[in-house]
Amino acid sequence: MDQSRDRAVAAGSPAEMTAAAVKHALSELALPEGFLEACLSDRRSAVRQAAAVFQRAQERKLKEQRRLESLYSRELEAARRRGVLVGGVDEVGRGPLAGPVVAACVVLPPQPRIVGLDDSKALTPAERDDLDRRIRAVALGIGVGMVDATEIDRINILNATLQAMTAAVSRCAPNAPGHLLLDAVRLRDLAIGQEPIVGGDRKCACIAAASIVAKVARDRLMVELDRQFPGYGFAAHKGYGTPFHLSQLARLGPSAIHRRSFAPVHDIDPAAQARRFLTALAQASSLEELRAVGERFAGRAKLLQPRLVAGLRRSYARRRAQLANRSGGSR
Repeated sequence: MDQSRDRAVAAGSPAEMTAAAVKHALSELALPEGFLEACLSDRRSAVRQAAAVFQRAQERKLKEQRRLESLYSRELEAARRRGVLVGGVDEVGRGPLAGPVVAACVVLPPQPRIVGLDDSKALTPAERDDLDRRIRAVALGIGVGMVDATEIDRINILNATLQAMTAAVSRCAPNAPGHLLLDAVRLRDLAIGQEPIVGGDRKCACIAAASIVAKVARDRLMVELDRQFPGYGFAAHKGYGTPFHLSQLARLGPSAIHRRSFAPVHDIDPAAQARRFLTALAQASSLEELRAVGERFAGRAKLLQPRLVAGLRRSYARRRAQLANRSGGSR
């Protein structure tokens, strides 16, 4: 910038500058008092528009600074009060019909603040990937834990979630937390201070960071599992019960990574269907009850292999004969 423009900016006099020079000043300089206001009232529309764009950008920047101050405040206060590193813990994957539940523990430094940090559910996949990279670049400690579908079926999803969270805390490196902030749960097997916070992924920076790290880790794993178990669309829906996933589940049957304890999978699982049908046959105490069992399961036969259906029909016929003999008659 030449000396005349320097003097104009310093004097807060955009009227003495070209529109291009004003735009450059707005983008490059710390503005003197009154300069922006003068630009906003300038007779030239190009100058007013440039000033309005600058003003909105400054307002967004200030709003983000205030949001981050609030987001970081709870963990900074906890660290100051307790004199230890504070870690945030969160999980992703409680609801899907397939794949693991994944948790992360993240310890963040007080500075630098991570612009854009937020609950993973409020972000796009591209934003999460970018934030995951920036979190990992500054974090004092990160740990990830996961529990697969087989273990989820064995111990239930709540216990599996707590197990994944506990594993994430134990693996947090290179620095482990001395106090935890968690999204509305408490880890009973850990003997360190814990503070469950309802909606913590929206209120605490370290929990938000953990939600992002866990989400990105699980999404990438589901893309890999899609290659191992093609046809279900895991790369797209990440195991959640979308209409496409449910239709493919009905067509293909459950894979090795489906959670058989979850109702939509359990209801479609051919082996489970057969077991329930045989149990219902054995429990029927009259021909009327047996007919109801047959009618209830008839619509599901199309989901089963023909050979299995044929075997179940033979079982039905035997049970019908037993009940008919017991009642001294037949239909």
